[in-house]
Amino acid sequence: MKILVVEDDALVALQIESVLGAAGFTVIGVADTQASALALADTGHPALAVVDITLADGDNGLALADLLQQRGIPVLLTSGNCPPDSGTRCAVGCLGKPYAGHELVAAVTIICQRAAGQAHAAAPTSLHLF
Repeated sequence: MKILVVEDDALVALQIESVLGAAGFTVIGVADTQASALALADTGHPALAVVDITLADGDNGLALADLLQQRGIPVLLTSGNCPPDSGTRCAVGCLGKPYAGHELVAAVTIICQRAAGQAHAAAPTSLHLF
């Protein structure tokens, strides 16, 4: 599965890319702004985007999630303060920060299984599905 990572903290982005790659996912690229994320999405055609709510240059991850959703790309938000309901229209869920690598892999796996209509294991407590 091809995944786009959108995170403004370079170290966190590198860790996400490494964890997802080690789990067998293909990270098509890492972006830190809305413009760079949309450019990668349009060329790389990801099956999922992992998007931080706070981005570089004052960009907003919820607004980006809306634009990605319009392109047919499901979004997993990441945040220290997951939105209770506002994310439901633009994302499939939110993974609360801080999270461990295995929680990220579990969240992505669960979203893939849900998209395929398959049953899935219990979600980590840090994952809020919409």
